[in-house]
Amino acid sequence: MHNGGADMDLVDIEYVKNCRFVVASGIFDGYDVPHQPSNISDRSKKLFCFLMVVDEISLDFIKANVTVREDHNRGQWVGIWRLILLKHSPYDEPRRNGKVPKILTHRLFPQAQYSIWIDGKMELLVDPLQILERYLWRGKNTFAIAQHKHHRSIYEEADANKRRKRYARPLIDLHMKIYYYEGMESWSPKKSSVSGSYYHSGTYSNE
Repeated sequence: MHNGGADMDLVDIEYVKNCRFVVASGIFDGYDVPHQPSNISDRSKKLFCFLMVVDEISLDFIKANVTVREDHNRGQWVGIWRLILLKHSPYDEPRRNGKVPKILTHRLFPQAQYSIWIDGKMELLVDPLQILERYLWRGKNTFAIAQHKHHRSIYEEADANKRRKRYARPLIDLHMKIYYYEGMESWSPKKSSVSGSYYHSGTYSNE
């Protein structure tokens, strides 16, 4: 997203041009280091790009706490993860900047045919090819999203954010009114959803 905020280094732009299958994650504000995936098949290691999006504070934190390997093209790696530095973050708040790669994965990595996003605090425990087969290819779906640990509805999430005072209540209410006006219904048991747990962490995202 050149000149639109969240700019990538040219070396990373060239690298991701070859990524057709992507597992993406992100760490912002230097709160953690990358968690290495488990049970990854040799085929997935060759097929997937594992991309960890970071800001400059997080990159410095990672370098201070774990070994970062640099390849001959100046790419930076922690285990299987290729570190992708985003410069010129569009927001002052790290939490909001962290949503940029999460929501706009297709803009950061436009050549990707398939992408899987996991939160930076989580650990991938299942081969990503199995995830694609289970949640996309088997049912001929184009998009799948994990079920939240606590909330079944965007409206429940909105109430939780208001209780935690994370955002201004009037803005949350306005946002929910827009969703309701556009026809988004609350979750009910009549709505079918596939349940499953492919991620593990001591804490879970409330996003």
